[in-house]
Amino acid sequence: MKILAAVMSAALTAANLVILQKLIDSIVAASGRNFSFQIPVWAVLLVTSEFLSSNRNHFGTLIDLSLERGLNRYLPERIVEKCRTISYASFENKEKQDILKRVNEQPVAKIMYIFNLACAVLSDLLSVFSLTFLFLTISLLLPVFFAAAMLLVARLTFLASGLMEDLFFEQTVSERKMEYFRSLFLDRHSLAELKFFHAIDHIKGRWEKCADSVLRDRLAATMRSQRYFAMSCGVLVIWVALVTAVLIGRLSGGHITIGVFVSMVSSSFTVLDLGNQIARNLADFSRKALEVRYLKLFFNLPDEENRDAGIPKNTCIEFRHVSFQYPGTERMVLKDVSFRIEPGESVAIVGENGAGKSTLIKLLCGLYPPTQGSVTIGGMEVSRISQEVLSRIIRVVFQDFQDYWFSLRENVTLGNRELKHHDTEIREALENVNFSGIASLDMPLGKLEEHAADLSRGQWQRLAIARACFADNKQSLMIFDEPSASLDPIAESRMYAMIYGLLKGRSCILISHRLASAKMADRILVFKQGMLSEDGTHEELIKQGGDYCKMWSAQSSWY
Repeated sequence: MKILAAVMSAALTAANLVILQKLIDSIVAASGRNFSFQIPVWAVLLVTSEFLSSNRNHFGTLIDLSLERGLNRYLPERIVEKCRTISYASFENKEKQDILKRVNEQPVAKIMYIFNLACAVLSDLLSVFSLTFLFLTISLLLPVFFAAAMLLVARLTFLASGLMEDLFFEQTVSERKMEYFRSLFLDRHSLAELKFFHAIDHIKGRWEKCADSVLRDRLAATMRSQRYFAMSCGVLVIWVALVTAVLIGRLSGGHITIGVFVSMVSSSFTVLDLGNQIARNLADFSRKALEVRYLKLFFNLPDEENRDAGIPKNTCIEFRHVSFQYPGTERMVLKDVSFRIEPGESVAIVGENGAGKSTLIKLLCGLYPPTQGSVTIGGMEVSRISQEVLSRIIRVVFQDFQDYWFSLRENVTLGNRELKHHDTEIREALENVNFSGIASLDMPLGKLEEHAADLSRGQWQRLAIARACFADNKQSLMIFDEPSASLDPIAESRMYAMIYGLLKGRSCILISHRLASAKMADRILVFKQGMLSEDGTHEELIKQGGDYCKMWSAQSSWY
């Protein structure tokens, strides 16, 4: 439909000139004689043609809305479905992260923009061809002059556009700096700190220095690009002069009429402007097409392998000589790790930052396959268990958990939505994690709603734990990755006591570089530089006097 509209738009451009020519010739022919009925006919046709030409953008808008509505139904759904099947490794690869980021930047609007550019180029090209044909009927010289003029204008336009595009690309880092400085003033946490340190003027000065540099470079580039546009105007003047000279010669010789002369002189401005517009649109199209290219790269990202080995018979976990390095890196994050966790056993995994604790959980959750060795649950390779099954038998609270700006009720029941209206169970889950301060379960959280409640980081963390426990089927393995990272040591001790109380007799893994949880666990696994260095109870490891004992002595004063 939009392509048909582009063809009709091009046809109207040529039709306007022909009708104008016929109208003028009819008026000249009727001069000094009786009134000709051809005059009102051509006048009505000209008005109609001009009306259609002036309103074609309105018709195009209606078509755009229809196309955009269809795309908004189709494309986001496909993106969501692709995200559902994409391999987790794609989310941690830097190059693929850039693809994912760009895909999220208004893909429908970009596709519509490129499609409209393509239709505009098609319409302008057809208009140019039709007008060139009309020139050809007058003189063979006119198409030659036009081709030379349009090539010059197109070249100058590409040079001017390329100059500005190169500048915008070079200023990407400066733009990012400016955006960062602006964000410091808009974030309430950073703004409070800047006020406290009287650093607002300092940050403002850095922003102004960066902005001045960007604007100065843009002004210089704009002045340089204007030279190319001035040269384009010179080409336009020469082109119109040549067309006028040829037409005067043809008119003097009686080869064309007054109507043809007027319409052709009028079209000489239009046709070169169309050529200039085509060059600008093609330059814009080539730049925007690169942005949409990320959609193709996104849909070509590798999917997870089909895994359907069934359901494990129990939650016995075993790591056998597991080593692992992240894709694209050379360092082994885990080195020959072997251990076994029996069903119903609570285990604390401790170690300093960077020891490989969180990576261990990613392997257990099937997000990555081990580089060497095997990871099993209930005797089944994790890499062969489907994500749907794993999500039922493993419940995880990650260190970098997500804040969901939904209602309190939706936050708690996100993993078990069939119990959405079981208020008693929801409140019990909140009480179990000592979450308080909000009376209504339907109170919106976050910053989307006007009267939403904004939680502290510790409250969001308690809510994440409540969500994991509420979704639990009482037979699953519970994993907590640094669940108390936002809490003070005293609150942390209470949090772990609460978690162990809730999960007594259940399979449970708690990961931390702080040792408040370790003493309450059935076993403690100590990791150091990617290796399992110690394994035992709190009392056993203290007696050994190894790494755990040293960490405990260093941290005991906190508690």
